Amino acid sequence: MHMSTVRRENDDRIAFLIEDRLNQACASVGSGPLRAAMMHSIEGGKRIRPRLTVLACAAAGGRGQEALDPATAIELLHAASLVHDDIMDRSDLRRGRPTLHALHGIPAAILAGDALVGVAFRLLASAAMPNRQKILAEFAAAYVHLCEGQSGDIGFADSFPLDVPGHRRMVRKKTAELLGAALAIGAMVATADESVCASLRRYGLQLGMAYQAKDDLLELTGTEVRMGKRPGTDLRNGRTTFLTMAYPETDSIAAVSGLIREHTASALRELDSLQPTPARRELEMVATLLVQRER
Repeated sequence: MHMSTVRRENDDRIAFLIEDRLNQACASVGSGPLRAAMMHSIEGGKRIRPRLTVLACAAAGGRGQEALDPATAIELLHAASLVHDDIMDRSDLRRGRPTLHALHGIPAAILAGDALVGVAFRLLASAAMPNRQKILAEFAAAYVHLCEGQSGDIGFADSFPLDVPGHRRMVRKKTAELLGAALAIGAMVATADESVCASLRRYGLQLGMAYQAKDDLLELTGTEVRMGKRPGTDLRNGRTTFLTMAYPETDSIAAVSGLIREHTASALRELDSLQPTPARRELEMVATLLVQRER
């Protein structure tokens, strides 16, 4: 059998196992209406963060499957953030479907988001893995960063002024820190080598900055059919994005495209110190594909 076929079958199996764990985590909640709302919130995602967690574990010398529980917890936390984000943005579409609060109302959506966070922590706390305390600390820190970043995004935090450095701090906290944690946690499952974990965290941070810049670009130039939501929401809500932070006398699309290339190149450089394994090559490919995506 060709090696690419073996790798694809392994990727499919990992993807299946992550979906199974996500469903099990939501199914463990006793309330039927709450469980149904949670199930709705996890449907249809790209599963980028759990895939990166599994790849980081393999790139750090472990078996990717060993990181399935923390990978699932990362995706549950991400799903919770989207539920709350949609409420704050007053968005009625997500992934081409009605958002949770549009279907079930704001109170039910808030509860579902909170429950997703709870089952994520419960999954991590019960997982059989080394370095559990460090992993929990990393996960909790990423959660707090995410909340701080969202606070800055909606303009409630005086500590995030609407200037270029303040905007970069907000993006780092809201988006990049969770990607960095996904990579660091995957590495921690495999190794206690702090230099390896740090390199993979920095890869995730740089990739997160590029990812958000690409999202901002697509928010302006994308279509509802491709993106699964109405473009221009950030502009209508007065949000600060990479595009609005570009200097007025420059071509903002070109400027943001340049930032995407810079952060992606920085992410790829962080992989240079790792062994040239198939997992490392996959991480290189993921970085390239994420910034080339059209949705």
